[in-house]
Amino acid sequence: MLSDSAVFVYDYVDPLSYLVHRIMVEEAGEAFATSGTGMELIAMELRPPPEAFLAPDDPDFAERWAVMEDELGRGVADRPIVIPWTRKAHELRALAESKEIGHEVHHGLFRAFFEEGQDIGRVDVLVSLAASAGLDRSETKAVLDVDKFAGPIEEERRRALGMGLSRAPAVVAGDERMESWEGRDAVLRCLASLRHP
Repeated sequence: MLSDSAVFVYDYVDPLSYLVHRIMVEEAGEAFATSGTGMELIAMELRPPPEAFLAPDDPDFAERWAVMEDELGRGVADRPIVIPWTRKAHELRALAESKEIGHEVHHGLFRAFFEEGQDIGRVDVLVSLAASAGLDRSETKAVLDVDKFAGPIEEERRRALGMGLSRAPAVVAGDERMESWEGRDAVLRCLASLRHP
């Protein structure tokens, strides 16, 4: 069954989320990944605050990173020394969505962490990324400083859990559903279920 919309559940420091994102960009084109056509973004942090930071040598994270590297084999920065909380990064995406450039910022946040090795847990880094996408620096800093979009990000997580999705990444489109990493073909089946204009 073809669907007019799909859901992508992700986190900006999750190697498997980045892998799924890259496959979507490569297979459906960057315009698809940045325009938002038919793809709703739902944040699901690997370690939401106040949980402790995720350690780079955490076995699960290391395994996820290895799968990503095996699949992509190119264009990925070294494994990070610090894996930051991503709440502020998701809040930046929510702010950008309110300005109708959410998917551009979404793509930029993945690129910043996985390709450029930037610490996307730092507000100053996020403000610079926002400015490069056309958002106002002062407004962005003010919004991030007061956690304006923290509630909506928490609501996204609750929505994903309500859909029976317990962990990023996940893609749901029509009758197709993929959670965690089920291989490139599973991502492509979900994309094939999505109508493209």
